[in-house]
Amino acid sequence: MIDGRAPDRGRDAGSQATLSHMQALRALDYDVSFMASDVVDDLRSSDGRDEAIHWLGAPAYGSVEDLLRLQQDSFDLVYFHRELNATRYLGLARRLQRRARLIYGVADLHGVRVMRQGWIEGRPEFVARGRVLLRDEIRAAQTADVTITHSDAEAALLGRIAGVRATVVPWVVPVGPPGPGYAGRRGRVNRGVARVTRHTRMTSCAGCQRPFPDGIGLGVAVGNPCLAQSLWLIPFSPASGT
Repeated sequence: MIDGRAPDRGRDAGSQATLSHMQALRALDYDVSFMASDVVDDLRSSDGRDEAIHWLGAPAYGSVEDLLRLQQDSFDLVYFHRELNATRYLGLARRLQRRARLIYGVADLHGVRVMRQGWIEGRPEFVARGRVLLRDEIRAAQTADVTITHSDAEAALLGRIAGVRATVVPWVVPVGPPGPGYAGRRGRVNRGVARVTRHTRMTSCAGCQRPFPDGIGLGVAVGNPCLAQSLWLIPFSPASGT
């Protein structure tokens, strides 16, 4: 399994997918190893790490290229998570891991998202950037033996492209106990970039016919003070103590 950095279950959905798919491979009796291509985390930390998975890195392997060369023809399957890793290493893996099945996990089709953002916001530069991203994602999918996605819509889109074999593989997310209902929540903060918070403000408040119920408010944390001055912030109720 190759990804940009070691997965952290509390960080993002991509980590959830990576961990779940590695556990699924373990259930299929694969001996699973992981290596990060970009961010080298402290692999000595076992916090949240599955001890059944081999966490590879320095000093044994300084890079993914080192791993593929030093372990030539050792792997039955190589899984590349995200387009950047597939673009970087699929060709090398094809040469050095000749008996391996090469899997490309898209995470999501980022090019589609960026193009849609460009269409909605009227920004042609986003549309152009999205087309480049989608081209790279399609090229990676055509190079891999199998491309996997969590989305039926993305699988259908990829399935219409010559040379692409796409399938849907969801992931498992542990479900915790339910939290309080909306009216019972206190101290929540919506943290995001200005574009998102502006959109949240308009969609959440423009159609309101009455004030929020007592004790319910929206707080926005903005890292840039200049941006904060330009945003309309609805403060928390003093009753919440925040």
